[in-house]
Amino acid sequence: MARELKIRDLTLRDGQQSAFATRLNQNQVERVLPYYKDAAFYAMEVWGGAVPDSVMRFLGENPWYRLESIKKAVGDVSYLTALSRGRNLFGYAPYGDDVIEGFSRNAIESGLGIMRIFDALNDVDNVKSTIKYIKKYGGIADCAVCYTVDPKYPKLSFFDKLRGKKNPAPVFTDDYFVGKAKELAALGADMITIKDMSGLIPPKRVYNLIKAIKAKDNMKGLDIPFMEKYIASRDDKDGTIMEEFRLLRGLDENGKKLEIIEPASYGEMKMWFLSKYPELERFDVNAILAKAKAARE
Repeated sequence: MARELKIRDLTLRDGQQSAFATRLNQNQVERVLPYYKDAAFYAMEVWGGAVPDSVMRFLGENPWYRLESIKKAVGDVSYLTALSRGRNLFGYAPYGDDVIEGFSRNAIESGLGIMRIFDALNDVDNVKSTIKYIKKYGGIADCAVCYTVDPKYPKLSFFDKLRGKKNPAPVFTDDYFVGKAKELAALGADMITIKDMSGLIPPKRVYNLIKAIKAKDNMKGLDIPFMEKYIASRDDKDGTIMEEFRLLRGLDENGKKLEIIEPASYGEMKMWFLSKYPELERFDVNAILAKAKAARE
């Protein structure tokens, strides 16, 4: 069965939030929207995170108008998505269910299609209300499992072991992340995202973790996106992106290993992706990038 590669662009939310403190104003955003409509990404993350706060506090603009105007410009070509901190919504204090319901309803009515919902400590109790109300009003609940790692404990000496001293057992194992994904699926998640906001996850772990999550019966039919913030914002001096590409390339449709041929360059990598996913030709990312840079001048 042919696989479909779906692209979610985060430039108008995480891109500007990470690069210049979420200071794109309404006029600057509107200048790049025609290019996004032409690109027809699967989804565009344009709201949530620090956007509503910065739009109000530093730009003196209306965050609801920001969302509605993007929806008007892009139409139904792409889903519009937002990042929500679960019960904290887009802020840092927890809200009651009445606020979460009203907020979710207004967001969907203003053009939001997908809410990406996370709790930084993977506490599912903090995300279940947002999942419930986003789905109630017709949105897609994209639920994130936040990736992290255990501390690196000092190596125990011979005398430490002799005294019976032990380092704590690992917490953030594959079983831990699969368990969190199962909890989110039980709450009605339409997607399970592995959210690696700090760039901690190595490629081999991605490969094993996604396989482990998708292997569970209650995950069948769910999208399992992998979102890694640092890939889009740094170079590849250590070869990590190329390694991820090799892992991707080394799988066939049934997950069996194929011969892995390391690409000689990004040009070869691009050609391979275009041969597998010709729909990528329509994404004129360079034009969007040029316009986004010009919008800041």
